[in-house]
Amino acid sequence: LITQLSVLRQKRAWREVRTGTPLPANRSNLNAFLDTLPFNLTDAQTSALDEVLADIGSDRPARRLIQGDVGSGKTVVATAAMMVAVENGRKAALMAPTEILAEQHFITISRMLAGADLDLDGEPIVELQVAGMDCPMVLGLMLGSQTKRMKDHIRAKLAQGAVDIVIGTHTLIQEGVGIADLALVIVDEQHRFGVIQ
Repeated sequence: LITQLSVLRQKRAWREVRTGTPLPANRSNLNAFLDTLPFNLTDAQTSALDEVLADIGSDRPARRLIQGDVGSGKTVVATAAMMVAVENGRKAALMAPTEILAEQHFITISRMLAGADLDLDGEPIVELQVAGMDCPMVLGLMLGSQTKRMKDHIRAKLAQGAVDIVIGTHTLIQEGVGIADLALVIVDEQHRFGVIQ
């Protein structure tokens, strides 16, 4: 009970600060993207997306947990939310617990946004034309196993604001990584963090 009360008190204090960056969704642009998907969103996916969009559209910082089985549409909801952040001139990051999962997300989200099967050919930065977006969107992949030269290149692009959505592992929260105009962070699955992280 004491732990729960403490968490609730902390949550209330955190929400009252009202320092969130509102990211309002342009529904017609979002629908143009959703219409390119090879499936229609289920009622549960639509409901989850509406709740996420309400959260990020507010000026209060948002935290939301989305649970679901593999293939239940969590990635579609996350992708739509990241698209809204980019549409508002801000950046988004998705952090996965393993390199394999980060690479899978990079490929899946790139293909989803492009509305087509892409041959990414191992490129860690791709530029995509996304339905509903006026300008191309740039996605980046940052992994611990990449060469120092590649990581330095990606870090520079992130700092310049040249990458709209970055997908990676814990390398995203290491010293020396700065993501310009970051407004939305998605943490996929369970992570083990160190004290500093």
